[in-house]
Amino acid sequence: MTSKCRVTFATLLFLAFLVTGACSPEAEPPAEAPVEPPPVEPAPVAVPAPVEPSPQKQQPPPPTEEPPPVAPPPDAPTAAVVDVGGHVEVDATREGLTRIGAAKCKICHKVQYASWLETAHGTRTPPLDCEDCHGAGSEYKGLKVMKDPEQARAAGLVIPDRAFCSQCHVADWSDDLLQETHEHKRIEPA
Repeated sequence: MTSKCRVTFATLLFLAFLVTGACSPEAEPPAEAPVEPPPVEPAPVAVPAPVEPSPQKQQPPPPTEEPPPVAPPPDAPTAAVVDVGGHVEVDATREGLTRIGAAKCKICHKVQYASWLETAHGTRTPPLDCEDCHGAGSEYKGLKVMKDPEQARAAGLVIPDRAFCSQCHVADWSDDLLQETHEHKRIEPA
């Protein structure tokens, strides 16, 4: 027991005598018996674990500057596409446009949507979806607007160009890539 507990115990014992009247003037004083303190258990002592001497302390290598990138030889093949990672999207052409989601685009553009799902654009994380390339569709989503290319562009539709696409498509560029991104509905002449 700690000394705090002994004081508390002694105080409680004194109070018990007062309450029971053991110390009242009419009562005879109790025979004094020697009170022995309870045995005190020694506190555990932490013994440090033996330390094995290490043969040599390893020092971290000094910081080094990254060497400048080495340009590949002119005849070395280069990657045609570099995924810049993260979210990539065209700049909005107007203020206040909001995204509607690729599922809404799919309602009218089934062929484009199905082929897009199988492209690197559709399978990357996060996917490069319809509105990432064509702008937020809140104002150009209507059929009447989409039927008129000029009205659709005025409402925020973006036709991606080389400047946007070359963020990732860094080599082997061809303007045909813009038409090959996804299939388009084929309209047969009447």
